[in-house]
Amino acid sequence: MCVCLCVCVSASIFNQRTMALQVSSFICILQHRFCCSASSRTATTKATATATATATAAAAITTTAPAPATVATTTTTAGARESDSFSYMADFLVDSLELSEQQALSASAKLTKLWQYRGTKVCRPNRYRNAHLVITFLRDKGLEKPQIQKLISSVPVILTCRIETNLEPKLNYFSELGSSVSDFADIILAQPLVLHYAMNSIVRPAIEDFREILGSDENVVRVLKRFGLKLTAVRNNLVRNVSFLRARGVPLETIQKRILLNASPFVRRHEVFKDKVAQVEVKWGISPRSAMYLLLIHVLCCFHERTIESKFRVFESFGWDRSLALHLFRRNPHCMCLGARNIKTKLSFFMNEVGYNPGQILIYRSLLCYSLEKRVMPRYLVFQVLQEKRLIKRNRSFARAISHCEDKFLGKFVIPFLDDVPDLLDMYVNSIKAATKAETTLASQE
Repeated sequence: MCVCLCVCVSASIFNQRTMALQVSSFICILQHRFCCSASSRTATTKATATATATATAAAAITTTAPAPATVATTTTTAGARESDSFSYMADFLVDSLELSEQQALSASAKLTKLWQYRGTKVCRPNRYRNAHLVITFLRDKGLEKPQIQKLISSVPVILTCRIETNLEPKLNYFSELGSSVSDFADIILAQPLVLHYAMNSIVRPAIEDFREILGSDENVVRVLKRFGLKLTAVRNNLVRNVSFLRARGVPLETIQKRILLNASPFVRRHEVFKDKVAQVEVKWGISPRSAMYLLLIHVLCCFHERTIESKFRVFESFGWDRSLALHLFRRNPHCMCLGARNIKTKLSFFMNEVGYNPGQILIYRSLLCYSLEKRVMPRYLVFQVLQEKRLIKRNRSFARAISHCEDKFLGKFVIPFLDDVPDLLDMYVNSIKAATKAETTLASQE
């Protein structure tokens, strides 16, 4: 009997100690979870939080399974904390940078989503402290407030970057290339992944490879600002693609000029790029020595084969033989960059209104590349007026007049005839203004 009593007492003492240990452990966990937010509170608030945590821990241990209401309350509390963090960051961006409310909310939402995705354990005060340090760093380096506003509203992830290990080394490196802090900001705006790339394993090697191809640091900075290339793609694809072209006899100077105009096709996956080169040489019959070679590769890299086929069908619907359309595209690949609807509208005007046949359009192969509303039609209006008044001959080449620069066109077809047609210049200018206004209205509606 005594033995049983001793065993019961011992078990009771052991259970009490175990419960006390569990309570203490639970309290420590809760205190660690709330340490970041508690660091900014007063001592009274800390005491209240500890007492609440103790009561919650005791209730959790004495209850074998939490009730649904308890789970809902915990979830609601977590959501409230995230909501408070979201609102605080938005207010911080408005106060420190004078961002608009919409910009601040958008940037704060992106940052909150990023923190949730990363599952970061960085406490909230440190988040805001780092954001403040980044803004100060950018300001001290010479960025104006509008530039900082644009950078942070567009790429808010920069507020999470460490200055000593990320921003400062990269800014210094790009400064060595001859870029200003404004150039560095433009590079980040064009390709935010620059912030995530490791300096020694990605950034520096990629820039060195790029410099070897483009010939100068100035060209490297210019291309990165304009096209926002992924530096990993520069190393993995662009270097291989350029080597492939040089092996086929394309001069490096020609490749450099094309990259400066548009570098995007050169960072396509190497296997895809090789396939496009094969199409240019075999299907289209263009030699690497042709001036159209790289331009056609560019076009084929930018458009799917189905898209190109739809453009051939537009020409065929106007009575063109496919070989004629193919000949036009070979001589001026820019025509292939036009949308099918755009091609249809221009062919309708030149063939039905002006009366040109496919052969004439082939001779003046740039006709389809000019703006119909702002260039072709206003000049056609001038030609119609002059021909009706018999001031110019009807066989005067309208196609050649379209290719003239503005000053030359005015000097040959407008200014000399103002005595005979006083309102000719106003007519021409108003036609261009009307087309520009219509285009602006359409763009705003879209």
